[in-house]
Amino acid sequence: MKFQKNCCIAGTLFLLILLFPSQGTAQMKNPISTFFSNLLDETQAEVAVGEILEDTFRKESALHGNENSIATDAEIIQGLSDILALLPAKPQYNFRVMILKNPIPGEIPFPGGLIVLTSGLLELASSKEEKNFILARNVMHISLRHPLTAMKRESLYARALKILKKPIAKRDQNDALTLLQDYIKAISIMDQQRADREAIQLFQNNPQIVEAAIKLLEKCTKAFWAALPWDWHDFSGRIESLKAILNK
Repeated sequence: MKFQKNCCIAGTLFLLILLFPSQGTAQMKNPISTFFSNLLDETQAEVAVGEILEDTFRKESALHGNENSIATDAEIIQGLSDILALLPAKPQYNFRVMILKNPIPGEIPFPGGLIVLTSGLLELASSKEEKNFILARNVMHISLRHPLTAMKRESLYARALKILKKPIAKRDQNDALTLLQDYIKAISIMDQQRADREAIQLFQNNPQIVEAAIKLLEKCTKAFWAALPWDWHDFSGRIESLKAILNK
């Protein structure tokens, strides 16, 4: 009993120190608060980096005659809303979808929550389930911080922060453009199979979604073959991974 009482007192004192530090203890670094503070700071930086990439992407796509706009299609908006409601925790990013008018099927998840889908990819996705798979896998890429991880692995994050430190009026547009180009190259190393699996799991491995995902990836394989015969998208591996889920 005495031991339990001492434990309770120690626990209470620990909470008091955490919540109401004295002048002496306030100078000590709290590892818990430091962890969450750093996490928050990085999330804010991640969103800011995403804004630089988004702004540059908008300017460049418009410059090259490709229209882009935030999706207004009711099916896309509702699909994204439904997917975000399935996330186990409240989304920490402002998820939204930009449609790029381009016949080449493509998708780009940006750090901070922007998902770019080409009109060519949406034309391939002929069903609601296929569109939901596309949205879900990109939401999972961003939620799992795959874009940020790719930037760090390719030493792009430090470059992005260097741009951020400058006032907007003094930022070099060429630096931002080069960062965008290198970022689009870097995302090829993202874990596509994991994003697929996590997307499917959001729907509790619903066979309809799995079948739709496989069908879409098979169509993408054919669409990409002429331009990218080396298959760096790993469509075959992704299809096999989804088939394994379907056959469980």
